[in-house]
Amino acid sequence: MAEFLNVETELMAKSVQELSQKAESKTLLENFMYDVSEGESMNAPVPLLEIPVVNIGLLTSPSASVEEMQKMQSALSSCGYIQVINHGMEGSFLDKVREVQKQFFQLPEAEKKIYSKEVNGIQGYGHDHRILSKHASLNWADRLFLIVYPENGRNLKYWPKNPKAFREVIEEYTEKLRLLTEVIFKAMAKSLNLAEDSFLKQNGEKATMSARFNYYPPCPMARCRSRC
Repeated sequence: MAEFLNVETELMAKSVQELSQKAESKTLLENFMYDVSEGESMNAPVPLLEIPVVNIGLLTSPSASVEEMQKMQSALSSCGYIQVINHGMEGSFLDKVREVQKQFFQLPEAEKKIYSKEVNGIQGYGHDHRILSKHASLNWADRLFLIVYPENGRNLKYWPKNPKAFREVIEEYTEKLRLLTEVIFKAMAKSLNLAEDSFLKQNGEKATMSARFNYYPPCPMARCRSRC
């Protein structure tokens, strides 16, 4: 039991990026391993689900496309997912979103830890290394988790000041997503022959939006039969 607690304490003190860069003990790294049974493969293809692609631009016009509405209705009554295209966010802007999170994870560990989450908290920088049992496999990832909407739900002490563009970019991204969510909610209601504001009334004013940015460093034991 004491050894189990010592391992948990050591894991809680280190980021996955630190573990990947240092020669850690096999005992420590084994907490991230997933056993692969005989005859199974970690690289086996996963069956693909065909997700309807909806052109959201066609749903916002006064004479919404019947075909797009049917796609939306089909998605809601089958898989529950849609892939949205023509959503108004330029590829260059989405590249900025990816770039600021990449730059954050490239910062020195000491600087990233300024934004560390509380022991039992959710928001902030850290990992999910809470070992619930001796047989649990941990997620090989560091993450930055933020409440981004509503504004009064944000805790800016967890919002990185470096890279300098981080806050501005994520605030803009949040607002674009919020507006897109409203468009999708209205389209969902319309496709189901409901009042356009049905879902907005249920979720809009009370909605909470969060963002989770993940970093997955190379696994030093990737050649083992068990994988990170």
